Amino acid sequence: MVSEDIILQSAGSLSVAMLALLMVIIQTLFFFRKPQFPWYAWSAAISFSALLYSIGIFVEYNTPQGPINRFSGLLEWTAIICAIHCLYGFTFSYLGIASKRYHPVAGVCHGLVLILLWSTNYLVADSFIARNFICLKSPYIEPDLGPLGPLFALYAAAASVTVMIIWIRHKTADPKHRIIYLAGIGVWILLGIHDGLASLGVPTLQYLMEYGFLGFAMAVLFVVFNNYVERAAEEKYRVITEFANDCILVIQDKKMVFGNQACCNLIGFPLIDSAPKDFSDILASEDRQMLLEHHNTLLEGSRVPTPHTVRIRRADGEQRFVEIASSLIQYRNRPAVLAVLRDITERKRAEEDLRLSEENYRELANSITDVFFAMDENLKYVY
Repeated sequence: MVSEDIILQSAGSLSVAMLALLMVIIQTLFFFRKPQFPWYAWSAAISFSALLYSIGIFVEYNTPQGPINRFSGLLEWTAIICAIHCLYGFTFSYLGIASKRYHPVAGVCHGLVLILLWSTNYLVADSFIARNFICLKSPYIEPDLGPLGPLFALYAAAASVTVMIIWIRHKTADPKHRIIYLAGIGVWILLGIHDGLASLGVPTLQYLMEYGFLGFAMAVLFVVFNNYVERAAEEKYRVITEFANDCILVIQDKKMVFGNQACCNLIGFPLIDSAPKDFSDILASEDRQMLLEHHNTLLEGSRVPTPHTVRIRRADGEQRFVEIASSLIQYRNRPAVLAVLRDITERKRAEEDLRLSEENYRELANSITDVFFAMDENLKYVY
């Protein structure tokens, strides 16, 4: 039964729960507006995990030992399991890391852990423990850890640190987003260490990890909100470029991250709201090395001859000649190459037809045994 007098320190946990609920709603709206970007759904799930954890802490503050108190402990552990899975789901989808095997394997493993959590006392015991936190008048009652509880806590810590390493090493992420994300998860880990020391009996303040949960969820919200704003700005820019006859393409990390409708028509597959594709995939093998060298030279800050002619291969296998002019720009706070491609295939074919016609004319003229010459309008010999 919940205490009639709500403990003052639990008000923070309740506030965290309300904020987390608000973030869930906002991020869910992002996902419904842009369902092709799965990181919006993963970010909403992270905030939902923070909501569950905060509710569990609030109930534990205000209930004596018993079924309700143990249920709140199970809720907290469920939130941590969900958060770990969503942590990787968000990371892989946002950074564009292939993760076809992760979700089936990790999903089964985390599902088994949830079954173990709710059907046994291996993670959360049936017994209870009272903790005398600093500045807390009455003891804090919570379920004791089961025999596998410390092992899972180590797994959760290792999983969080591994995600940090992935974000540190993945240089293609927006630097601003990477810093915010790492700061958020860093605060979460530090407060988690504080709570871990508390669970070992070290004199500490009350449990604080729900605030770390909230801080991390807010960092993720900032990343997805900033991403949403950037994509909204891109859509306005796309409207401007939509009716351009030339292909306007942004290449970053050798991937095509932006292209107008003319680009889609030229290369034969959509670029809008799709996973970035390698720019080298559309280049003819004969021109690939030369163009990639120009691309790297631009990123180094040097000038390259522009425009130049290259061959590209459409999705249907047809080869087209394009004239490409490139320049260095900043795209999403990182260097990128803006390329304007003009299809000159018909002009090339006309030039080739003219060359063949001239060769045929010359062969015909050379085959005539009689004297044969040509003069211009000024009576000058031209042949």
